Amino acid sequence: MIEHHEELEPFQREILLTLADPDSVYLSPVSVKPSYAAVKSIPKLVEAGLARNLIVHYREVSRSDGFILTALVMSDERVERRFRLWRRLR
Repeated sequence: MIEHHEELEPFQREILLTLADPDSVYLSPVSVKPSYAAVKSIPKLVEAGLARNLIVHYREVSRSDGFILTALVMSDERVERRFRLWRRLR
C-alpha cells in the first residue's frame, strides 16, 4: 500500500481512518474496472510538509470485504481535476 509512498509510513492509522470515515468517496468511471477513492483532509499531513488530502484507492470484493490499492496525498486543486470524471458518492 505505501511501497511507493514512503512519506505515508507514519500515517497508517490515518489511512484506515480515511476508509472508515471519509470526507468524500468517488466511484471510478464506467470505462475502467470499478474502484473507489476515499478522500479525507488530514491536518497532520500539512504539518509534515505534505498536501492536506489523503486519497485511498480501494476495490470492494463484497459489501463487507475489499482491499486497498494505494494511498497518496493531493492538493485540493488536484483532487478536483483528478476526480472530475468520477462519480461522487459522498
